[in-house]
Amino acid sequence: MTPGTKVLIVDEFQDLTRQQYEIFNIWAKSIVDVIIAGDPLQSIYSFWGGSTNYLYAWDAEQLTLPISYRLPGDVWAAA
Repeated sequence: MTPGTKVLIVDEFQDLTRQQYEIFNIWAKSIVDVIIAGDPLQSIYSFWGGSTNYLYAWDAEQLTLPISYRLPGDVWAAA
């Protein structure tokens, strides 16, 4: 069964497990627009099977933000 939608958006894609990625692939075949978001430097669930490999494997147009919006500029500069 697939979701009854034309758009699929998945955030935190860098932490998908194998099972989640397999479901995602099944759904993505029948959905018009697929948007994923993820940051390989923020992968934290490898102990549950999350893998950045799925983020890198997805073949699509890529948009990379020029700066990070996760932290205030002064904190980012200090890091």
